[in-house]
Amino acid sequence: MRSSVLRYVVVVLVVLGVVAGGIWIASSGPRRPVYTVGVLLPLGDRELAPIGRRIKALVERFSEEVVEPEELPWRLRFEFLDTGGDPAQVIRTMRSLLLSGKDVVAFIGPHISRTAIPAGGVAESLGIPLIAPIATHPEVVGGRRYVFRLVASDEFQARVLCRYAYERLGVRRLGVLFDGADDYSRDMAAQISRIFPAGGGEVVVEGFVSDEERSEALQRLVGYEPEGIVLPLFREQLVRVAGELEAAGYTGFLLGPDSWGTLTPEDRISGYWVTHWDFTFNESPSSRFLERFLAERGEEPDVYVYFCDALFFLWEGVKGMDRLSPEEVRNALMMKRGFVGALGSCEFLEDGEPWRHLYVMERLPGGRTVVRDLLDPVE
Repeated sequence: MRSSVLRYVVVVLVVLGVVAGGIWIASSGPRRPVYTVGVLLPLGDRELAPIGRRIKALVERFSEEVVEPEELPWRLRFEFLDTGGDPAQVIRTMRSLLLSGKDVVAFIGPHISRTAIPAGGVAESLGIPLIAPIATHPEVVGGRRYVFRLVASDEFQARVLCRYAYERLGVRRLGVLFDGADDYSRDMAAQISRIFPAGGGEVVVEGFVSDEERSEALQRLVGYEPEGIVLPLFREQLVRVAGELEAAGYTGFLLGPDSWGTLTPEDRISGYWVTHWDFTFNESPSSRFLERFLAERGEEPDVYVYFCDALFFLWEGVKGMDRLSPEEVRNALMMKRGFVGALGSCEFLEDGEPWRHLYVMERLPGGRTVVRDLLDPVE
């Protein structure tokens, strides 16, 4: 009798073990593959680290609220790579991620052209797509099959700026004052020097690399009596030059590219400038997510908006796929249509450049900015 009971207990335990094991296997299911997106940020750069940390917080929130809740046959993870603001470190850190054995399917970043250009070279050599959210130098994308730019290049900005000056403001002689020590400023001056004369206007260009040279170049430029002057400068230089032009009695139009976005409402500069969005939120998922994120942190959109759209563009392009590979992600980015983000609508052309409009803003006395026009940069 005792042995029968013992056998019965053993059988019951075995059955329960099998059932429990079956339940565990069924609940756990097959392991989902994990794909990695490398996010290139200047986390170790003394000057740019605050920007890097803010973008990192945005990506972490995006992963938590948008990516993780989705029930997909795979998982997506974001790996943060420190560029250190150094082109050589960009190359090392990207290759290190590949050597780690992780299944890397895309990169996002870096946010400035100086590091985005070498990053694009690495991505191209590896055959892994990279989205540059805000880098505008032509060499970031130029001729590369796997590199995409989310915003208009310096050349496209220059075309819109020249077109607006000539057609809307009636400028026929355009001056340009640029900082010879800054790559962005030099490139923008070169683009305008080539584009404005091709449209029928005359251009006068002056450059400087020191305070003394700046003062002399400014006086020479004013002496040519241009109806408008383009200042492809960032805030510190821009505020100083605008004040010196006013002191010199210049009363023509002041114009600028997207570097004018570094100005604050307190800066006393009036003029027209080109930018990638109109500083208003829309009903797109990217815009709504960003608005909530910024409200919680009490911060301004700044570079957040560009990385937010890059994240949503990538996510909306791949989330309906059964599996991911670098080539499939690249094709998904190329084929994505109908995307609307915080910056507005966007799709990628064959050369990796974006098809999107640029806004011409007027900065009024007192720092208020209003939209004056919406122009297509590729016309």
